[in-house]
Amino acid sequence: MTSDWQEANNEYRVGETYFDNVEIYNCSQYDTYKAALRFEGAKLGKSQVSNSAIHHGLGIAIHVEFAENVVIRNNNIYNFQKYGINIMTSKNVHIDQNWLFAVYSRNISTRDMKDTIGGILACAHMAGDRCTGIKLTNNVVASV
Repeated sequence: MTSDWQEANNEYRVGETYFDNVEIYNCSQYDTYKAALRFEGAKLGKSQVSNSAIHHGLGIAIHVEFAENVVIRNNNIYNFQKYGINIMTSKNVHIDQNWLFAVYSRNISTRDMKDTIGGILACAHMAGDRCTGIKLTNNVVASV
């Protein structure tokens, strides 16, 4: 049986991502979990995004799912729809000293349903979601 980070031939793929002073502009897809920046199945190794600008997308800014040891520090994240940062079933995620603002709804307008939006969600919107070691410190979240 394979897991999210193990190939069919039992080979493990390990990588680390370090973004520093990077601009991510006009990324993310509307009404999907295809965010401008995603960490999915990143269970081995460490990753960090720092001193960067992530802005103007049609969906989620940063999505962390089934990941470990991710640091998101000192970034400007703005003008996205639905969620700014979304964490699902992950551990050891540290979000520190970020400015996150201008997260808008997707303009879903039916009589029975309103679109939920959020700045930073840590295992907050799906039943049974499990997260451990999530640290949110020194962030500013506004206009959500």
